[in-house]
Amino acid sequence: MDIKLLCRTYSGCLICVCSLLLAGCGGDATMAPVEGVITFDGAPLADASVTFVLAEGGRPATGHTDSEGRYKLKTFEPGDGVKVGLNQVGIIAIAAPKQASAEVDSDAAALGGFGKRQKPAKQRWLIPPSYGKPGTSGLEFEVKPHTTNQADFELTSKK
Repeated sequence: MDIKLLCRTYSGCLICVCSLLLAGCGGDATMAPVEGVITFDGAPLADASVTFVLAEGGRPATGHTDSEGRYKLKTFEPGDGVKVGLNQVGIIAIAAPKQASAEVDSDAAALGGFGKRQKPAKQRWLIPPSYGKPGTSGLEFEVKPHTTNQADFELTSKK
């Protein structure tokens, strides 16, 4: 086999491999990590659900706050981040419902039933419900590529 042909073949392969490796080093410019802290009337908001949605639509990124109000968002799997661009934000915090109470149902008792039915437990919002829907909450955040974005939100009861 000709040595010049062999060198050209290996050189061509080496250039292709290097090009592919360098192309992969830039990361995904369409996604970026987002984390932050949410407070409500100055106190950390624990157990809240956080949702980011691109203004033009698409799959939402979600997260959940810890006891100190901190969160990290994911779109498909933990650590993958949020779509880059202007995102509308929704935050929901609802108290765990208390056990449903039983009340006497006179109609059921008259028909030979046990006479009791469960009264559904009511949800209790910990923050104004108007923060909950990304499109109408008034909360937005611009996610920038190639950096960890810090998205802190200070919510108030006067919304």
